[in-house]
Amino acid sequence: MNCLLCNAPIKWRPPVKDILSFKQLVPPQLCGTCSQRFTAREVGRGCPYCQRPGFTTTCPECEQWQVRAGFILTVRACFGYNEAMKEFMHAYKFVGDYRLRQAFSAPLTKLVQEQGAQLVVPLPLHQKTQLLRGFNQVEGLLECPFERLLVTKGQEKQEPQSAKTREQRLQTPQPFDLTDRKRVRGKTVVLVDDVFTTGRTMYHAAQLMRAAGCKTICGVTLAN
Repeated sequence: MNCLLCNAPIKWRPPVKDILSFKQLVPPQLCGTCSQRFTAREVGRGCPYCQRPGFTTTCPECEQWQVRAGFILTVRACFGYNEAMKEFMHAYKFVGDYRLRQAFSAPLTKLVQEQGAQLVVPLPLHQKTQLLRGFNQVEGLLECPFERLLVTKGQEKQEPQSAKTREQRLQTPQPFDLTDRKRVRGKTVVLVDDVFTTGRTMYHAAQLMRAAGCKTICGVTLAN
């Protein structure tokens, strides 16, 4: 068994207690050296809403979302968006190495399931992006049931979020449509994305869910 990132051999022996418990054994996909490059987010540290580090109360970004959107969305992340995660995202999303989904599918799926939501809704890609890339990177990371309740608007692909400035991202108009409002009404919903930066994309999706009458709404991302 080799590391997905550097191809170094991984020596792994599951603990005896895990073997005797008959739990599903999940071998590590990254070697110790590569794993240490990623910074895990901890519940209870940072902003109580978005986990942005350096804050013990609501961060200024979330306070601004209260003004812009009229609510603050709780978003949990597995890892910080550091240089190692940026390199991973480039290789996974833009180079298109689909096997890399295995590196973090287990922790992301675990975090999603911990929210206890009735509906798991990954954020969609524009059709042209998905055709070019060949896969939706968020769906690729999920190992649990999910529903495709969001679709992108319009036939013409807009400039990608990664190419926009922060201010341009915040001014992005609603890019999604909700395909089944009745399916959402009265349900607890968790939205899933790969990266949470300005929050604009996640809040667009959350606004549609709230307008459709969901009971509760929260978000989970691989990194922020």
